Amino acid sequence: MAAVLPSSLSPHICVLPSPDLVALLNEANLPPLHHLLQSFSPLQNVTSRTTALATVALASFALRFSDLGQTETACKEGEDARAGRTIDWLGARATRKASEWLDDGARVRTSFARTAWWDELRRCAEGDLAPSRAEGWNHPTAIILAVSTNSSNPLAAISALHSRPVDLPQWVDPNILRFTLVIHTPRSTLSDEECGALMNACKKQYGVHSHFLSLELGQPAFPIPLFTLPPRLPLPADASLPEIPEQQELRMSPTDLQQAAKFAREFVVMSLVPWMERCILDWNENFAANRRVATRLFSTTRRLFGTTTTTTTTSNGYPSSPGGGTSPVSATGQQPPPASAPPQQRRLAEFATILGDYKLAIPVWEAWRKEGRGGSEILPLLLAPSPAVGAHVAYALQPFQHAEQTALTQFRALLYAVRWEVGVPDFVPQGGDRWLSWAAGHSEEPYAAILLSHAALLAARAGGMRRASMWYVDAALRMEKSGIKPLAIHFLRQADEILKLRRNDDNVSPLFEPAVGPSPTGFPALPLRIEHSLARLLYSTGKVTESARLFAELFRAYTDVRAAHLLEEDSSHAQGIIDDFRVAFEHIHSTGDKQKLLAELQPAISLVVPAATKLRFDGHGSLGDIAENTWAGLDAAWSAFAKRQSLGASSNSNQAGIGERFWVDVALQNPLPVEIVMTKVRIHVETAEKAQRPDVETLDEIILAPKESRTVSVAVIAHHASKLRLTHLTYSFLSLLPMRESLARRGKRLDATPAQRQTPTYTPDTVLTVDVGNDAPRLDVSWTAVSREHDFAYIHQPGPHALSLARGEVHATSLAFANVGAKPVTELWLARTMDSAVVALGRLDDNEWQEVISSHSTLESPEPQQISLEQCHSSPKLQPGESCLVPIVISPPELGAVNVCIVALFRENSTSAFRCTRIHRSIAVHDVVETFVSAAPRANADGSFVLNLELENKGGDSVEITDICTISPSWSCSLLANTSFSPQLLHPSQSTRFLLQAQPWLEGKGGLETEQHTISMLAQIVGGQQVTPKAPPTLDLKLSNVSKSLPSGTSPRANGATGVHLPVIPPRAVDVVIQWSIPTEKRFGQLVLANQLTLGATHGSLNALLEGVRTGKAKRTMFAETDRAKAGLLNALEGSTWNEEMNPLSVSVSAPSTRHDFSQGPCSLPVSFSVHNYSASRSAKFVLRLSNDDRVPAGRKTAAFVGRLAYRGTLPPHGHSTVTARVWIPLPGQYQLGRWSLETHVADADASSSDFKPAARYLSHGQEHVTLDVSDA
Repeated sequence: MAAVLPSSLSPHICVLPSPDLVALLNEANLPPLHHLLQSFSPLQNVTSRTTALATVALASFALRFSDLGQTETACKEGEDARAGRTIDWLGARATRKASEWLDDGARVRTSFARTAWWDELRRCAEGDLAPSRAEGWNHPTAIILAVSTNSSNPLAAISALHSRPVDLPQWVDPNILRFTLVIHTPRSTLSDEECGALMNACKKQYGVHSHFLSLELGQPAFPIPLFTLPPRLPLPADASLPEIPEQQELRMSPTDLQQAAKFAREFVVMSLVPWMERCILDWNENFAANRRVATRLFSTTRRLFGTTTTTTTTSNGYPSSPGGGTSPVSATGQQPPPASAPPQQRRLAEFATILGDYKLAIPVWEAWRKEGRGGSEILPLLLAPSPAVGAHVAYALQPFQHAEQTALTQFRALLYAVRWEVGVPDFVPQGGDRWLSWAAGHSEEPYAAILLSHAALLAARAGGMRRASMWYVDAALRMEKSGIKPLAIHFLRQADEILKLRRNDDNVSPLFEPAVGPSPTGFPALPLRIEHSLARLLYSTGKVTESARLFAELFRAYTDVRAAHLLEEDSSHAQGIIDDFRVAFEHIHSTGDKQKLLAELQPAISLVVPAATKLRFDGHGSLGDIAENTWAGLDAAWSAFAKRQSLGASSNSNQAGIGERFWVDVALQNPLPVEIVMTKVRIHVETAEKAQRPDVETLDEIILAPKESRTVSVAVIAHHASKLRLTHLTYSFLSLLPMRESLARRGKRLDATPAQRQTPTYTPDTVLTVDVGNDAPRLDVSWTAVSREHDFAYIHQPGPHALSLARGEVHATSLAFANVGAKPVTELWLARTMDSAVVALGRLDDNEWQEVISSHSTLESPEPQQISLEQCHSSPKLQPGESCLVPIVISPPELGAVNVCIVALFRENSTSAFRCTRIHRSIAVHDVVETFVSAAPRANADGSFVLNLELENKGGDSVEITDICTISPSWSCSLLANTSFSPQLLHPSQSTRFLLQAQPWLEGKGGLETEQHTISMLAQIVGGQQVTPKAPPTLDLKLSNVSKSLPSGTSPRANGATGVHLPVIPPRAVDVVIQWSIPTEKRFGQLVLANQLTLGATHGSLNALLEGVRTGKAKRTMFAETDRAKAGLLNALEGSTWNEEMNPLSVSVSAPSTRHDFSQGPCSLPVSFSVHNYSASRSAKFVLRLSNDDRVPAGRKTAAFVGRLAYRGTLPPHGHSTVTARVWIPLPGQYQLGRWSLETHVADADASSSDFKPAARYLSHGQEHVTLDVSDA
């Protein structure tokens, strides 16, 4: 419950001074009496008693004093009109004081301190003292009739005041305490005896509620600052009462101050509080009587059946039942005035609340609320924090939640919100910020904007940053509509600053942000909209320079790659930013301030992508879409090779000859969703001081479409030997603002020391440099093609389309090297990547067939190959102006776009440095033959598999299948039938099928060693140990060819993933190589089906390793990313080919059909069960159990097993066993065999033949429907 009630819920005391007292106070330079008494409120340590006679200590007891005449005048004005004047008055004060508030509150705005505009709004709302029909808080509780002894007849003056009628409406509570105050001063002509007689006569005639106040009215040495009174609504224009000026100082002596304070306390303690306690006792008796069971039942019946309510009035003029009260204010604010004073029940609740008797007040308010007459606005002040408080607030504001509200409903909602903010305990934790936003509703008045701003302030304190920013934006929009632009600008700045505050995230590792940069906070479109509105407001208030700076910063959101995808895709907003920036900059340009503000008005937008900007020389050709890391990998591979072979270092590749044209491929990216125009695009080149500047091309205009990425080439020609530094790109943004962007790339991130890891540190930026000279050899490289119809070469002219080849097609071509420099070339090397589809550099020689080859089961990148100029050219030197051809064979293994990347390195002699040129060609690979391969165990005793190879011609030409070959460490393949292979011609959309037989090949070596090597290397990797480089052991591969001969110029090869320390060929894998040709076009090639088949049984060789890592003691790490990466690695290994696990035993059933003479009786027939072990390394025990099914479906016959029903055995690797069972056939016909199951126990890998240790157990059931056909002989 509230420790201190809001001042608007305190007793309202009206003061009616006599004319002589008013003149006396004016002569003494004292404020009016009600202002004077207000300075002594609130009183401290006031006690009261509850209806149970319990003492309540009130730490603070506030009083509100007003002039009775002003109160009477306020009651004569309609409530709707007065509320409208109040709303307008609040807006006028906000307009007048906005700049003053912002100047006085120039402190750190993120400190979330209380704001002056909220304090002003709260004081104005609480300073309203006009009585209302909806509640009785402002109804006068007491009237002080004050006279002075300076009058000629003080007793007559007192009688005149008491006889004066109180001109208050009928709906105002008439139960008012009348108190007589007699002020005596030294200027009075009455003696002390006469004053005592006057007081005795007053008490005898008007009651004991009287006080004699003696004041000296002396002038103090120093005036006392007067407590600032709450602002109050000015009187209407037609009011006859004069305005009372507010005084800031109180000129009273200390003695007079003590006497006045004594009067204020005695008035409260001896008169007001006891009188209110007596009223509470009387009204509580009536309330208790009305709440008896019979009365409640009668009231319920009356309410349900619509009986009219009659109101009885007690002797004191108050209704004895709640029936005479008024209903709460409706949503439209229209309410007929009641015919009588407020109900006793409400006044009882109000008085009990004022005196702190909450045990009585809360039930009364609850009863009042249940009857639908209000009370929900007061209960939040009295109840302890709970969910019910929010429900009461929502119910109290429900009538005001409409788009169309009257001034009265708006003012009532404002008054409720102010009271809750002041008096509700734990206001913010209970959601008080939302209550303020509800109270603001849809109103566009300044008071609603202030409510929203204070709600945003409270939400920001509680950590609701996004909610606070939204409320600040809403408040700014309403302030802007009201014309109060200073506060609108302030609210927008507050919203922008709140959105920029970062929240600590404990779920992200400390090194995440330094590694990837700060992540965007919230929704980036919101601060962009806020800053745009703020810039527009600044421009409209005359702050053009600040507005232009902010407009320039608005582009930064579109350049943030982490937040750009969260922005709006609508281009209208971005176009609006550009248009507003152009208008602001043109205004600055017209005033002549352009030059001194040019650096500050650079838009925060970057159109240049330095990381993708490159130099291009004649020898490099067009890079196309090749990734830069491909060339970097080739350069690194050459550097390592040259270091091993002691070939010397390579020279800088960015070299150009004098007069040679080279290009700067500038990568541009438009981050905006609108079109951008760049004019006068030029590259700034730095040279030596005395060197002649090079010729740089200027691009007149570049139009970048929305979100477009483009590369533009700027040509540069140097005329003297020098070193050029290409530092910046200059252009005119929007054909208006000169801009320059750096072309330097950011240096590498350093992490060698703890300081570098904690604070991001980078190496110096890398600037594009070009060495211009005329003392180095130069080679020009072009592609040639070999005609398939004729045996001659022609120069290939690159067209708009890439070279189109079929998958696996063997394409012979050549590279033409021409020496266009001034020095000869004596040494030429070519370096290529492993996946560049280049099969051979030089002629493709015929290979001698080998049935068994030894391989390390790795695919390493091919080493650079030296080209013999003597074989390609007539002499060992390639003189200037001469050229030579280097044959090259290309065979793309995969579909899609394939890029051939080759680096040619050459030099003049063995002592000079190598120069390089890059060779690139794109190939579009399409499919000619679609393949599908599968395998299944063969039902025989040798443990073989049947391979099903299906081929379909997907092209437009006839394709001939010339040969089929398989490569495997453990299997030997041949045609299933003992027939010779003959080439098959497949016409378009025609398909064929080949059946191959795969038999175990046990002569090969290295299978077990390869598996052990894989386990040991993976143990080091998953265990976090230092990996020891070690090549895999030699693995024998069996090459099985169907036709026993290969076409000339082709060679089968195994494909796989790149690996240096881990083998790429599993011991049980089978790769299929298909040779094809297109006779009509003299094209041929080969398809390699790699890593698609794994035959035989495997036993989860990595299970023990993975289980040990998961259950073992793990190394502690502070980063959750490390644990997730390790778990992902373990899951990938668990599902890999190396860890497959299956039942090694397979069962096939043989039941031949037979004839029997059933005239001699039933018969028993044999049924063979063949059990084969497909494991190449482990033995297995099995138990074959046969069972007869008693539930035979109708219409079917089941052959029952007889005799032995369980068979046991042990099978070595690749072992085989046949079990013969017997079935009972009583009659001729077709029978189905009964059910059977096979239980398998696989031996451990380390188990010996004598000591069988089971490592795995499997249970399989018969799935075959074997039919036995027995006919009568």
